Amino acid sequence: MQETSQNQTADQKQGEALRFTSGTFSLSGFLHLPDAKNPPIVIGSHGLLSDADSAKQVDLARQLLACGVGFFRFHHRGSGDSEGSLGETSLDTRVEDMVAAWEMLSQRKDLGRPFGLFGSSMGAATCIGAWSAIRPAATFLVAPLIKGRVLTQQDPADMAAILEESGLPESFFTENLNFDLTERIPAIRNVFVVHGTEDRVVPVEEGHMVYELAAEPKRFIAFEGGDHRISHPGHQKILLKRAFDFFEEKLTLKARTCGM
Repeated sequence: MQETSQNQTADQKQGEALRFTSGTFSLSGFLHLPDAKNPPIVIGSHGLLSDADSAKQVDLARQLLACGVGFFRFHHRGSGDSEGSLGETSLDTRVEDMVAAWEMLSQRKDLGRPFGLFGSSMGAATCIGAWSAIRPAATFLVAPLIKGRVLTQQDPADMAAILEESGLPESFFTENLNFDLTERIPAIRNVFVVHGTEDRVVPVEEGHMVYELAAEPKRFIAFEGGDHRISHPGHQKILLKRAFDFFEEKLTLKARTCGM
């Protein structure tokens, strides 16, 4: 489930590599910075088997620079060149990582407010789990995973493929990912959810649930025939455009002045 972007090398010319501590682990990330004073920042959380070099995050970070919004993408523990083991991952450890990233960025005098969150799949679950601590002004979720058990309820062939790709035992999915975020969703507002109708990893019903339970304002797009990774080029283009517009609306000076 690794994604990369052709624009990654060029993007890294406008920003800085960072390391920060989450628990007892040193994590790595990259902060994309626009040519603006005290820019608001979007923090990205990648999927379970992905990392901070996810094409969605790299491409969105590059585009957001144009409207004066920064983006911090980082490797959760056990991913990329961050410390830790993927086999010890849980929703709690992912949330701890994201909150630690937010706390680190919050201490910087050169960055502004408010913050936004962006997450895909397990990363979307992380955004929901961290929402009450961060209180972001905008949250964009791609194929959100709400109940961890759905990962083991899919077609046996699909589950076998995930086990082979991850190198993890099935017990990891039944024990480490045994969470249910349903009760946390009603507190969330200013959320935009997108989901593919043919997602065979996280059913589209999970995305519908987030939209139905979240507080207003909220938005939802179902990509007809879309898969878990939103791999169709047309769907990707729409996703990036909607995410860009959403964060520009909610995080820029104009939006803050209007109290949105």
